[in-house]
Amino acid sequence: MITFDKLKLVSAIENITIININAFDKKERNGRVQSLSFHQEYPYLLRIKIDYIENEFVLEFTGKVLGSDYPRLISLDTIKQCFENINNLGICQINAEAMMNSQVVTCDVTKDIECYDISRLSAYIRGHIRSYQLFNCKERCGNVTIERNVLTRKFKKRMIIYNK
Repeated sequence: MITFDKLKLVSAIENITIININAFDKKERNGRVQSLSFHQEYPYLLRIKIDYIENEFVLEFTGKVLGSDYPRLISLDTIKQCFENINNLGICQINAEAMMNSQVVTCDVTKDIECYDISRLSAYIRGHIRSYQLFNCKERCGNVTIERNVLTRKFKKRMIIYNK
């Protein structure tokens, strides 16, 4: 089963109902509301943006929204629980069923793999990179990062191996 630690979903604006408008930052132009946004970092990352111009709803959150079920991470088995926990904040109501058809625009895929020597793994990866101009591999704080060398964020790709 594929699990995620972070998801960013885009859906139709009808799939969210605002309950507490005061929890959102409002952007206006010429007296018209352009967008509403909500952002929190603790106890988990949660970003909600309602864009009235694009007629879309963007939802980004981390697996910590699952609370004590966090070790299960975000998956098909836990995604509706994520939506329920966000709904329990009392700021909005997300249509969980409709969100199952939303577009995934960003995700942090998670897979646990046993590795007994992270430095050796890092050295192996560095030794097997075909082009140092395209990718680099760094080991920092016990984690290994492999990333594409580009300036434009749109083309950036990165994989991080965490030493848990």
